[in-house]
Amino acid sequence: MFPAVHIHKNGFIYFATSNLRYRPFGIILAALQSWSQGLCMTLLSINFVYRYSIIHDYGFGIYWYVWPIVAAGLMIIWGCADIFLVLPCDFFDWYFRDSVLEKYGIDILDSGYYAITYFVKNAHTGKEEYYWPSLFCLGLFFVFQSMTSFLIGTCGYSLYKKIKDASNFASGVMAKVHKDLFWTLVLQTITPCLMVYVPGFILVFAPFLDIDVNELKIEEIQPVSISIFPIIDTCIILICFRGFRVALTKLFSKTPMTISNSVRIHHIT
Repeated sequence: MFPAVHIHKNGFIYFATSNLRYRPFGIILAALQSWSQGLCMTLLSINFVYRYSIIHDYGFGIYWYVWPIVAAGLMIIWGCADIFLVLPCDFFDWYFRDSVLEKYGIDILDSGYYAITYFVKNAHTGKEEYYWPSLFCLGLFFVFQSMTSFLIGTCGYSLYKKIKDASNFASGVMAKVHKDLFWTLVLQTITPCLMVYVPGFILVFAPFLDIDVNELKIEEIQPVSISIFPIIDTCIILICFRGFRVALTKLFSKTPMTISNSVRIHHIT
């Protein structure tokens, strides 16, 4: 897709710039890109909830499957909002076309995109009024970010305490395993906050709050951060666990290497 973001007045447009941007395929790409951002937050929160259920196999932990069911319902609503509220229409074509053409040299009349604008000028009174379809999308995004970030923070803190308590009674191999688990958890909690939640929050709320986006460079940062996050998240696991690091070194090194018994991990639950 090669996505680009452009903030104009009280709205923003997320559009494709690759050779596949032309309609109707470009519209499908834009819809999937929007939906994947919600899916990214959903899967991340399910990951933490499931980890919580493994360690706390009692109380609320046994009902971990409730959140994936609720999240699936929210993702269906997100998909419907994509189809009916943010994909190309005459209003968005008129609102963003000139500014996008001037800055990027791309005519959005031929390209796939999704867009949001929070205010629209009333043709009869000349006053700006709320554009309610976009405000609904803003509310949906806020619900997603609030619920998923709360679950990630709550479950992450609980897992941190559990690992820290277990580390006090562990020694040798298990102490190293718990240390690796601890740093993996910390980094996997901080990374999505910095690469998914914060850029997404600024992008969505910047037009509404009239923030200087040129100073923040959010138009350049957000598409990159959301795209490389899955790679960074995977690298954290491969780098933090010593056994994985040794295995990777062995994979890419010509010199035969062995993993000592002190770092070999047979089973990790």
